[in-house]
Amino acid sequence: MSILWILACGGQPEGWITSEKTGGPVVRYDMTAEPLPEIPLPNNQATRLDPTTATGRRLNISEEAPTEYESRTRRTFNELDGFGTFSSIMVSFDAPLDLKDLLDRQSDTDFRNDALFLLNVDESCSRYGEEVYLDFHSGRNPITLYKFGSRVPDVEAPNGEYFDEGGNLFFRFDSRFDAHNILFEERHEDANGNGVLDEGEDLDFDGILDVPNFVDTEACLGLEGIEYNQCVADNLINFYDRQANRLFLKPLWPLEQQCTYAVVLTKRLKGEDGNSIQSPFPYVNPVSQTDDLRGVEPLLGRYNLSTDDVGFAWTFTTGSMTKDVEELRKGLYGVGAFSNLSEEFPVSGFHPYTRAELGSITDIEVDSEVADDYALPGGCVASSFAWLWGPNGMGEWPANMCSLEADLASVGSTFGGTFTAPNLLNDKDGIATEKYPADNDEIWSVSHYTGEIDYGSTEVSFWCSLPEELDTSCSEGNPEGTPFCKPFPVIMYAHGYGGSRNEISLHMGRHNAMGYAMCSLDSYGHGLTRWREDAIAGAAIRLAGFEFERNGIPELTGLLTSGRDRDINNDGLADPGADMWTSDVFHTRDMVRQSVLEYMQFVRMLRSMNGEAVDFHGNVLGDVDFDGQVDI
Repeated sequence: MSILWILACGGQPEGWITSEKTGGPVVRYDMTAEPLPEIPLPNNQATRLDPTTATGRRLNISEEAPTEYESRTRRTFNELDGFGTFSSIMVSFDAPLDLKDLLDRQSDTDFRNDALFLLNVDESCSRYGEEVYLDFHSGRNPITLYKFGSRVPDVEAPNGEYFDEGGNLFFRFDSRFDAHNILFEERHEDANGNGVLDEGEDLDFDGILDVPNFVDTEACLGLEGIEYNQCVADNLINFYDRQANRLFLKPLWPLEQQCTYAVVLTKRLKGEDGNSIQSPFPYVNPVSQTDDLRGVEPLLGRYNLSTDDVGFAWTFTTGSMTKDVEELRKGLYGVGAFSNLSEEFPVSGFHPYTRAELGSITDIEVDSEVADDYALPGGCVASSFAWLWGPNGMGEWPANMCSLEADLASVGSTFGGTFTAPNLLNDKDGIATEKYPADNDEIWSVSHYTGEIDYGSTEVSFWCSLPEELDTSCSEGNPEGTPFCKPFPVIMYAHGYGGSRNEISLHMGRHNAMGYAMCSLDSYGHGLTRWREDAIAGAAIRLAGFEFERNGIPELTGLLTSGRDRDINNDGLADPGADMWTSDVFHTRDMVRQSVLEYMQFVRMLRSMNGEAVDFHGNVLGDVDFDGQVDI
C-alpha cells in the first residue's frame, strides 16, 4: 500500500542539489532536540502555514516551558507572521571551522570571494537579488563591556589575590566579575598546557576547559593590565562561538519585510581540517524549501559559483514588521481597515492647558487676567529655567550653562497640555483602577490583515516652545518652512529612557534661536509626576517654584510635573519608564510602537492646524496667542 501511495502522490519530495560527503563539519539539524530543535535559525521549518496572515505563515515553536512567563512569551512569538528584519542568523556544526580563512573572506568588501551569503530570493520583493552584507568583526556590533572588575595581587589573600568589584557589571562575587563581555569565553584555563582540565583551572565552574573566543586563541597570552584589556577588545569575535561551533551572522542593514531570504553556505566554508562543510541530508537543503532555493541559481554566477559549490542552504521569511503601525497611521487619517480611528480620535482632542488649568495641578491660583491664556511668556520661562538648571537647582555643567542661558533668551513663549490618542496597551484583563492602570504587562492586539484591534484611549502630555515672529514674508500657511515666520516649522524631540518631555528645556532655546518651534511628548509610562509625589526627587522643582513665582509664572510647576508616569511597584510613587526596557520583550516592543503611534497622532494634529479646525476649548487649533493666526 505504501508503494502505491508514493506512486499516486508523485514520489518522495526532492531536494535542490544532491549533497556531497566531504568529511568536513556537518551542519547540526535535529528537529527532536529539547527544549528546542537544534536547527539553523531563522528558518521556515520553524513556521506553520496560516492564510490569515500577510506572509501566509506564523512562527511555530513549542509553548511548553518551566514558567508561565516563558510559555506566554512563546505563545506570543507564535503570533508573529515571520522573522525579524534585523535579527542574527545562527547555524551550528559538529566540528570547528577554519576561522582565519572565513574572516579573511568575509571582512573585505568583495562579495565574490565570500564563503557564505544572505540573499533576497523573493521575486515579489523590490530588493530581489540583493546580497546583504554580514558583519564579521568590523567593530559595528561591539560586545565588550565598558567596565569590569579586576584581580589585585595580594600575598595575604587566598590564592594570592583579591577581587576588586569596582567595575563589576555582574552579580557580586560572580566568577566572571572581571570578564570583558557577557557572551563568550575569553580566558585560557589550561594553565599548565597539558590539554586536561586539572583542579583549579575551571575558573567559571562549567566543567569545560575553556579557550578564548578569539581567531588566535593565544593572542593575549602573557599580557596584563591595559595591554591585556586592549588585546581582548581587539581579538574577541562576535561572529562565532568556539564552545558551540556556532556561527552568528549579523546583517549590517535591515532586511526587506515580508520577503523570503536564503542563507547559502558554500564549500568555501571549511573546517579546521581543511575539508568543506557538508549537509546532514541527502540534499544540500531541507526538501520543503527546494522551490524557494531555486531562486538562488541565477544569482550564483556573479560570485563565480555554480550549484556544485553549494554546501548547505535554507530559507526564512521576514515578518510584516511595520505594517500594523502603517495601517494604524492610515486609520488616523480615515483610510483603511482602522479608518474609524479618525472619528474616534479627532483633532479637537488637542487640549492646550490654560494657565488656570496648569495652576490647578499644584493648587496655585492664577491671576484672572491671564487665567484663560495658553502661552507662558518666553522671557519669564527663560529666566525660570536658567535658575532651575543652574547651581542652585539641577546643577548643570557650568560650561553648558553659558550656552543654555544665551539660547533661552530666544524663547518667545511656551505652552503645553494633552491630546487623545488610541491606546493599544489598554488593560485587557479588566482589573485596572484609577491608581493602578494594570497595563505594565499588556501588548498590542492588532492585525492589519484581518482588521482586528483591541484599544482604549489615552491622554498624551506634550509641551512646545515657540520662537519670536521675526519674519512675515512667507506664504499663507508657511509651506516653505521659513524660520521665524508663522506658522513656525516644528522640530520634534523624543526624550530618553526614564526621561520626560521636560528634556526640551535644554534644547528648545537653541532651536527657537534658529526660528523653529520645538515640541516633545511624554512617551508611554514616562513623565515627572513623581516630582510632585516624592519630596526627595522633587526637591529642586520645589525650590524652583519660588523662582517661578517671582517670575510671574508659578503655574510652570504644573506644566513640568503633569506626566504619564504611574506607580508600577505599588509604593505610592510614580515610576517613570519602569516598564520600558524589561525582560518582557513584547511589552517592550509595544511600548515603543505605542509611542510611535502617539507621535503620529500629534503630527496629524499639527497638520490639521489650518485656521479652521478647533481645539478642545473650541478655539482655533494652533492659535496659541489668540491673535487669529495659527502659530505652529
